[in-house]
Amino acid sequence: MIPPESWLQHSYRCGLLNNPLVGVGGQSITILDPGRANPWDGPDFLGATLEIDGLRYRGDVEIHLSPRDWFRHGHHHDQRYGQVVAHLVWQDEPIPEALQGRFVHVYLREQLALPLERWIAYYHSLESRPVSRGGPVERLPSLAELARLAEERFLRRAGTLAEYARDSDWESACGVALAEALGYRRNSAAMATLLRRCPAALLQKNLPPGYRSPRRYWLFWALKAGLLPVSLPGGGGRLSAWPPEILKEVHLVRQAAGEPLLPATAWRFAGGRPFNAPPWRLAALAQIYYDLSGSGLFAPLREAAARRASPGVLLQAWAAVLQRPLSTGLQEAIAAIYGYRRVPGRTLGQVRLRQFLINGLLPLLHGWAARRRQWGFQIYLEAIYEQFPSAEEAGLLQRWLAQARPAALAEGVRKSGFLQQGLLEYLAGQNRPGPGALPLFGPVKQKEKRIA
Repeated sequence: MIPPESWLQHSYRCGLLNNPLVGVGGQSITILDPGRANPWDGPDFLGATLEIDGLRYRGDVEIHLSPRDWFRHGHHHDQRYGQVVAHLVWQDEPIPEALQGRFVHVYLREQLALPLERWIAYYHSLESRPVSRGGPVERLPSLAELARLAEERFLRRAGTLAEYARDSDWESACGVALAEALGYRRNSAAMATLLRRCPAALLQKNLPPGYRSPRRYWLFWALKAGLLPVSLPGGGGRLSAWPPEILKEVHLVRQAAGEPLLPATAWRFAGGRPFNAPPWRLAALAQIYYDLSGSGLFAPLREAAARRASPGVLLQAWAAVLQRPLSTGLQEAIAAIYGYRRVPGRTLGQVRLRQFLINGLLPLLHGWAARRRQWGFQIYLEAIYEQFPSAEEAGLLQRWLAQARPAALAEGVRKSGFLQQGLLEYLAGQNRPGPGALPLFGPVKQKEKRIA
């Protein structure tokens, strides 16, 4: 597995790499101060202090997956990279001749502070929401620590989504973020995988314009997800109970969809609310993408933010794009196929909407603005993030904060989506794998000493 760059950046900042590191040329590199994360264009970390073979250097640090990314990303033409003192890369590939001797290089894959499998599992847990409904938090970190953890979570999410957009496009990245939010705890990974492998653009390519409807969008994705009985071995016994018009439509769409991309075992039905079941989550996705087939998903959401309205007005504008009534034909098909007696009336409830906005859309837009050097827009998005209202279920928050101290801070967390993001990062950090000496809030900075 090749991880996102954002995982490497977080590991560097939070002490999940060996220290000292060993450079490609055998140098001993001690991280005394990782520097400050750079949310703008330019090196990933500014003003770091590194001790390399006994000498101290102060400068910038750049992190890539491959040494060749230095040229792929155009850094060789960018004067902002003139103060880089260390280039950390994941892939064990030859260092380009033009970069040799310019600064120290480090291969990171074999220099993680914990085994690779546990490192990957840890970042999967950070990227998702806590699976456990958990017990109370005995004592919260300080307000400053929660705010810093919220910022850390935001920048990591922005990096992950922007990296995915660089390999595909912003529309696809937005779809993956929405699918992940719709999947919630139990099915977020399966939903995101489905949208990565079968984005809306592929669906639209295979369904002719005159043949599209919310129901057919849903049938296409449900078939690719392995969620329809006709895609399961021996699953055709129930087909006789389906209305003839739905059965005919299933077989027609199946010709366009082809074979499933995911096994049925990828999905979890047990223990969740009926409206959170995978068929209904996919139905929300199908309805939204059908309604927005002319513009796509990302453009109207970005344009709403570009007006730079107040937080309340912006949330209403985003809700108008995403909260849509489910079509009757779509509701009837899912109810007939799965036997549901109740059907949801719209695509997204208030909590799920806000969770997508704060975990997906805001960091994605931040990455988009950084790529286009729209600094003012980035600052506006950061302000929206800091003022975001509660985005968690009241019952879950109550369990987490039942005995939290101090009480005033717990009450602040109940009302602030921003502080709740810091709490989610804190809870994930409580289960951080690896040596007990790993600090929860990052490496301790040491004072720089003069070199004689």
